[in-house]
Amino acid sequence: MKSRSAVLLVIFLFLLLAAPGAWGQKREKKAPKCLDTAQTQRDLNDSAGNESAKAERELNATYQGILKKYADDPAFIGRLRIAQRAWLKFRDAQLEMRFLPSDQAGSAKPMCYASYKVELTQARARELKVWLDGVEEGDVCAGSIKTR
Repeated sequence: MKSRSAVLLVIFLFLLLAAPGAWGQKREKKAPKCLDTAQTQRDLNDSAGNESAKAERELNATYQGILKKYADDPAFIGRLRIAQRAWLKFRDAQLEMRFLPSDQAGSAKPMCYASYKVELTQARARELKVWLDGVEEGDVCAGSIKTR
């Protein structure tokens, strides 16, 4: 009886830890509404392409905001530009790695490609946003990030 309780406890803990949202893991995002209402693959491709363009605009707005906020620090701006160019090359390489030119993915490939590009671009925008938001004074590891 005692070992059965231990087994149930282990199973319970495993299920708890494996559940989405456990230990700060983010739950899966919902697809854009247009992907839910699309009638054809072309509609799906167009929707994903529009989401990709939106993510690009948001990333660019964040980047431009950082350039403006840190305009008084040319050394930082130079390094930001180097890092962003490198990140763009990385993103493109990730996309090419995932979706090889020789893939026979068919008509869904543009949607899949654009959706993954959105994922990568949104992640980069979140990474950069900290330079706009700033950090609390006293954060000794903030580096080039200005305080609030």
